[in-house]
Amino acid sequence: MSWPGRDKSFVGSVPFGFEMDGSWTRFGEFYYYKQIELNEVTPLYGPAMGNGLIYLYGTNFREDFPNSELACKVGNSIGDGELISPGTIRCVIYEMETAPIGFGLPVKVALNSYSWVGG
Repeated sequence: MSWPGRDKSFVGSVPFGFEMDGSWTRFGEFYYYKQIELNEVTPLYGPAMGNGLIYLYGTNFREDFPNSELACKVGNSIGDGELISPGTIRCVIYEMETAPIGFGLPVKVALNSYSWVGG
């Protein structure tokens, strides 16, 4: 997403708000970043109960913009992410959802805890 007529590869922030009855109300900054990619997940199995520790590998992982909040998701279980490098996120899920034998759960990652990538 970019402003009409602007460089689609723009990375940075722009003012975010709305104008009503001639008055501008600013909410802060909207930050544009390069889309992340999830390429690999390890391990491919987890505990039936308790914490799950997962490493996510991909591209464009970062946490250097306002309101960044790294997170991962296995099925419907959301965990906290920690940036290890621009290509690696360590994720801890405190209550891991389980799947029936022979089935798996989708794994996703987000830089802002709601724009999920993966599956």
